[in-house]
Amino acid sequence: AQAILTTPPDISLKTDRDIVITSGPDNLFATPLSRLWQCRPYDVDAIRNYNRFMSRRYPYCSICSILQRFDVEKEMHTLCQHFSVSVVPDRTAPMFTDESFTVSASNTKGICDYTSVDDAGGSSPLLHCSKCQVCVHASCYGNPDIVSSQDWICSACSSGSSQDQLCCTLCCLNGGALAPTSNGCWAHIVCALAIREVFFVDVRKRAPVDISKIPASRYKLKCSLCASVSSKIHHKTACVQCSVGKCMTAFHVSCAYSAGIRFEVSDWPVPIHVTCLKHLSIDSKQKKHVRELADLNVDHRVVAKHKNKRFYWGTVVDVIRSRLYAVDFDDGSYSEDLLPGDVEGLGGVKNTLPKNGDRVHVQWSDGAMYKATFRKVIIQDLYTIEFEDGSQQQTTREQLWGEAEDIPKRVKNKMSQATDMKFELLDDKSPVCDGPRNKTKVNYKQMIQHIEQS
Repeated sequence: AQAILTTPPDISLKTDRDIVITSGPDNLFATPLSRLWQCRPYDVDAIRNYNRFMSRRYPYCSICSILQRFDVEKEMHTLCQHFSVSVVPDRTAPMFTDESFTVSASNTKGICDYTSVDDAGGSSPLLHCSKCQVCVHASCYGNPDIVSSQDWICSACSSGSSQDQLCCTLCCLNGGALAPTSNGCWAHIVCALAIREVFFVDVRKRAPVDISKIPASRYKLKCSLCASVSSKIHHKTACVQCSVGKCMTAFHVSCAYSAGIRFEVSDWPVPIHVTCLKHLSIDSKQKKHVRELADLNVDHRVVAKHKNKRFYWGTVVDVIRSRLYAVDFDDGSYSEDLLPGDVEGLGGVKNTLPKNGDRVHVQWSDGAMYKATFRKVIIQDLYTIEFEDGSQQQTTREQLWGEAEDIPKRVKNKMSQATDMKFELLDDKSPVCDGPRNKTKVNYKQMIQHIEQS
């Protein structure tokens, strides 16, 4: 069920004891955040507690955390607890690359010619603000030269701005990593990353945030999660929408993350791909309906995809067992079908079995090498299919359908039958069609030539 806040938070809530999670979806994500809504008085203790809570979640960075989907049912209730000073690692690998901060529909430059992560393992120091307790990667926050968080203070806390000013101008929640905007306000860095018309004027410093290109249509979007709260906010807020198909569901970035909506790194010009709760539920149901795969052997007839992108009947001529590698890339994406020859250790050694968690380099299809973390080995059978035209194709079992299996509609729509005949003349036994005739033009000259040759 989609979490919807039907009433604004109770302003009388002053302490952690006053925060009570009620049953039902309405307050599942909203109640624990009640002291962080911008329509409430600015609560320093609540912000510090929230930032400590976020710094306990891998990858410990308040900015990268948006790519780790929040489990509302399992995690949100712990937000009501009081957290002491967080103990975080000295450094971890950022999930956002430098290119992620250049991706924007409004940023015409879009080219990143530097790297803010100079560690051989692809990691970056974690900086922990001594005032607001926010924790960020030095590279994500635009301070790549800082190697220690001792006595470090974030730009918001060191700005001297009043508490009323230290609020994200793009959403309704306090807490998290802020950056100054070009019009003198403040904005969450994650909000700036997710809204496609927003970009960083100085990409290296991740500031200031330019929000001048946000169209009026985006400001008119109503958050489906906190509509009643946003109406109490004195400034205009900007929502993002679900990226699946033509889904129009809108929500603030901070509301969406807190409600368990999924964010993923995307390609230009859409910075981040967003999947709403409805489509997350659909994806989950589709994953449950996994077909059972029967064994296939040599000489079995199957339906497979030809190199011309259509499906044909073919015959299994060979089955080999292959070892594939699964890795997690530093930009948050992953791959589970890498050949051992495409993966090498940091020492440049190929075709050796890495250990789980080892840092590796992956040679991608574009010829470039990318840093990643080795996850596991996948043993998979590869089938060589020979089609009627004599061509062969190698594929996995999931992409094959045997004679006894139900062929899905999407495959049937692209099935063809291989034949040497370019034309087949209708005989007397051809069925009579009641529907409209085929209006495709016939090349009679080519047909006559074919008949004469035969």
